[in-house]
Amino acid sequence: MIHMDSLKTNKKTPTTVQEEKKERNHIKHKIPIRSRLSWWWLKIRRIDTEYFSWLLLSLLSIASILLLIYLASTVQNEPQIRMKNNSKVQVLDFDSYSSVVYSSDKDVVLFIFTTWCGHCLDFIPQYMELASNLSYIEDLTFAAIQPRDMPPIARKLDISSFPVFYLFLRGQKDSPIRFYEQTQGMTIQEFIFYQKQIFDDIAYSK
Repeated sequence: MIHMDSLKTNKKTPTTVQEEKKERNHIKHKIPIRSRLSWWWLKIRRIDTEYFSWLLLSLLSIASILLLIYLASTVQNEPQIRMKNNSKVQVLDFDSYSSVVYSSDKDVVLFIFTTWCGHCLDFIPQYMELASNLSYIEDLTFAAIQPRDMPPIARKLDISSFPVFYLFLRGQKDSPIRFYEQTQGMTIQEFIFYQKQIFDDIAYSK
C-alpha cells in the first residue's frame, strides 16, 4: 500500500528541478568546446552525406529514364529516318501532300503509317525495297505519310487502323483504291500491277 507521505516525498519541487537543470548545464559546460564542435561537425557531415547520396541517386535515376526514352525513340524512328533518306520513297508533310498526290500526273502508291505501330515499322524496309524494285515504272510514285501530321487527310481517307495503302490513279485521284491484303489475296506489288493493268495496260509482272 502506497502512503500519501511517500508520494509527497517523491514529488519534485520547483527547487529540485532547477537544481537538476543547473547540474546538467554544469556538466555540459565541462565538455570542451572542441569536442562539442567536433560533434556538430560530424552531425552536419552525416546530414550532407545522406543528402548528397540521395541527390546523386535521384539524378542517376532521372538520367537513366531519359536515356531509355532516347534509345527507344531512336530505335523506333530509325526505319522512318531511313525511309526519309531513301530517294525512291517521298515522305510527305501537309504542304507537299497535295502537290505529290493530286497535282502530279503520275500514279501514286501511298503508305500510311505511324511510329507506334510495330507492324508499320517492320514493313518500312519492305516498302522501300518495293519502291526500289518498281522504280523502272516511270509513271509511278511511292509516298508515305503519318496521319498525326495531317488529321484532315486522315479523316478524308477514313484511317482507323495501320498500316494502310492507297493507290491514286491518274484521272481518278478523288477516288483512291484501298488495298486490303486479307480480302484481296494479293501482295501489294500484285495489287499495283493489277490496277495499273486495268487502266494503263501494263503487264501483270515485269
